[in-house]
Amino acid sequence: MMPASRMMAADLFQDCVDDERITALAFAVENVMRRFAEKKGLDAREVKKWGLVGFLHDVDNQLKPDNQCYGAQEIMTAVNYDEDFIRAVMSHGYGVYTDIKPETDMEKALYLSAEFCELVYDSVLALESHDIEELTVEDLVRNFNDPDFAPERNREVINRGLELTGLSLEEAASEMLDGMVEIAYALGLDPDEDDE
Repeated sequence: MMPASRMMAADLFQDCVDDERITALAFAVENVMRRFAEKKGLDAREVKKWGLVGFLHDVDNQLKPDNQCYGAQEIMTAVNYDEDFIRAVMSHGYGVYTDIKPETDMEKALYLSAEFCELVYDSVLALESHDIEELTVEDLVRNFNDPDFAPERNREVINRGLELTGLSLEEAASEMLDGMVEIAYALGLDPDEDDE
């Protein structure tokens, strides 16, 4: 099965994660994945599934930091998630943590989104305002091309994700940014909301 509800997925996530950044990025990748699914014209069940795969992609980062992706497999197997759901989560670590190559559209979108959303998050935090609405696609492209900016972000993974999805760097940057701006308050990246 996949999580029967968003609430069930959230319960599992909360049992495993209490880190602010990991939580924000879970929300970010979830929303970006939902948008990808909607643009493909998928039905509501599939849109939900894509979002939940994004939400839970790093569920193991705190509990099993030395066994990433395989830790997620263990956690999700214990609650009887479908093999294809688990495989999708594990495939986002392809070439780094696993040898499970993204094959489906959902897996390819996750592979790109997981690392690219981290770059967007880093780019916002580099702004004095920490306001995502001040970030532009051009900023993201420049940061991506600057090896000194957030050097821990894996550009090879992002480039491979671009190849897998067929998106240009600019198109992907726009998709990530739009998806994260949409839920900026939930990500803690909309300072104006904090002042109200």
